[in-house]
Amino acid sequence: MGTKLVPMEFGKLPSVDGVDFTLPHDDPATARVLARSENAGPPRIAMGTAAWGDASFVGSLYPPGTKQREYLHHYSRQFGAIELNTTFYGLRVDSLRKWAESAPRSFRFCPKFPGSITHERRLRRVEALTDEFFTALDVLGERLGLPWMVLPPQVGPDSLGDLRSFVQRTAPLRRFAVELRHPAWFSDVTARAAVGELFEEHGISWILTDVAGRRDVLHCRLTSPTVVLRFVGNSHHPSDWRRLEAWTERLTGWCRSGVEQLYLFLHQPVEELNIAVADRIGPSLGEALNVSVQVPQRVEAPRQDSLF
Repeated sequence: MGTKLVPMEFGKLPSVDGVDFTLPHDDPATARVLARSENAGPPRIAMGTAAWGDASFVGSLYPPGTKQREYLHHYSRQFGAIELNTTFYGLRVDSLRKWAESAPRSFRFCPKFPGSITHERRLRRVEALTDEFFTALDVLGERLGLPWMVLPPQVGPDSLGDLRSFVQRTAPLRRFAVELRHPAWFSDVTARAAVGELFEEHGISWILTDVAGRRDVLHCRLTSPTVVLRFVGNSHHPSDWRRLEAWTERLTGWCRSGVEQLYLFLHQPVEELNIAVADRIGPSLGEALNVSVQVPQRVEAPRQDSLF
């Protein structure tokens, strides 16, 4: 089913000792985007990971002895969302329908655009493929969160025209989020401004990725009141906890200024390690914003009664 995935390799370093994890200042346009938000109520916050099919969750997040077919049932009652990477490799409507039926109504699937659209054709002549993707997502119903895509590192500012054409056609059909990886999107001031304005104009979320080896992709340029943050930790290195404190402060400020929806996707080399990360930042955000944030609860190991 593709629900068991390898850990995120993008931006991975052999050691994070000495990495400056200081959050960059907000892009000046971020305040403008949030000021235009019409959100009158509290922000909606959904945390999740990249996979529900990791066996490390059994005995920690899932009850001991949980069968693989039951993983999603338990995951979707512990986390509020899933970064659904499996759709990158292909679409199976029957699987999407089955998954939707397994999850509570409040749960959100955030499907990744197929690689045929982003990596093979690189947004060119993909109208039919995009329509097919969106039609398949309809079976998720109210459990559909925000679709998202990663453009490969080879797609840089020289492809802005293709990206513009894609956004102009697609955004009216469905809002989505985009992660850019070519370094020039961030180092070229003109390109950064142009893509930010494009996303802002059409309500597209520019994904923030906090990862050790590519600090540039943490641009802090919000383009929509829907924020997607991918937090890539390092096996509970001490810096993980300091970063979470900084993010609690930054996200609290953004939410108070107009964020409507926050998707916080957690990545660790082993999925089980995300439980402690969620337990650290979820309650902090909930308390600061006076909102309910679903936080996973570890299962209790069965107690073995003494024979004596």
